[in-house]
Amino acid sequence: MEDYQTWRDLLSNLIKERRERERIAKTTGVDALTLASWATHATTPTLYQLHKLLQAIPRHQMLLHTLIVEEFEEFDTDQIPASASPISITFPARVLEILANAPEEARFWSICTAVLHEAVHQLAPAGPGISLSVVQCMPPSSPQGYVHCLREYIALGTSPWLDQVEMRTRFLGDESLAGITVSSALPHIIKDVNQEQRPPTYLPEYAMSAAAFPIIHSNRIAGCFLAASTRTSYFSSSTHQHLMQNYAALLALAFSPANFYEREQIALQIMPSLQVQQPYLSTFQQRVLATLQTAFSVNRSLSYLEAQQYIYDQIAQELLQIQPHA
Repeated sequence: MEDYQTWRDLLSNLIKERRERERIAKTTGVDALTLASWATHATTPTLYQLHKLLQAIPRHQMLLHTLIVEEFEEFDTDQIPASASPISITFPARVLEILANAPEEARFWSICTAVLHEAVHQLAPAGPGISLSVVQCMPPSSPQGYVHCLREYIALGTSPWLDQVEMRTRFLGDESLAGITVSSALPHIIKDVNQEQRPPTYLPEYAMSAAAFPIIHSNRIAGCFLAASTRTSYFSSSTHQHLMQNYAALLALAFSPANFYEREQIALQIMPSLQVQQPYLSTFQQRVLATLQTAFSVNRSLSYLEAQQYIYDQIAQELLQIQPHA
């Protein structure tokens, strides 16, 4: 705080380096000359542009926010614009339309993608960076078996995270925020990652706060809706929590009835770190291809999606055999 008297002083220092100046300008949606004019007090950005600027500078976000508020008292990234607060009545109807018309093999991906896009638009219309993902229970090895781990399946975010839908594969367990949420079947909020006595694992870099809401149908659980933000306490507001709860309810439509499990079937174990998981995941496509070739050689009918799920199950079982200290 002693080094920068205003947010313009901080911005002026950050845009001295050309590549950083161009990156901030691109994320903010203006040109480099406009950034320079803001820094020199030649022009003043709108509140929307200030929100975008805050999103573009995650490493100094708390300081920048404090300095901006000193000049613009009405600036508050914890509030969603009134027009963005409720879920539009047309969006649940669109999800129901997808449920009715999408091919069965495309239903999960189609509904999850639609919900994530809408959630990003509503939860962070022009505010801090946000990361959203859908986490699902890995099927037990037998019908009456236990769910021992989770799999993060699909994700979407805003800067500094990837702003395109991505298929994400990593396995989570009892050590993660998602695991705690699924085991308890209750929402969990982390106001400040740095203040946690037991820092949560598997949260993305730059995450300062996080939230997870269970995906439930008829008291059975299929996974959770996981979110992280570059701002502390971002999910503390009742508005954000209400939105998260609604999106988790809509995501339940993406899962088939067989994907939901009784609370008594949830027995999550501790999963190894992402670094330990990576060598197993790097061979995923090769193993899927080998499985399809083997099925073909014995004249067995096996779809690509079935082969994928088979290998996911195999990798999960192999990771569960690794001792946590490894």
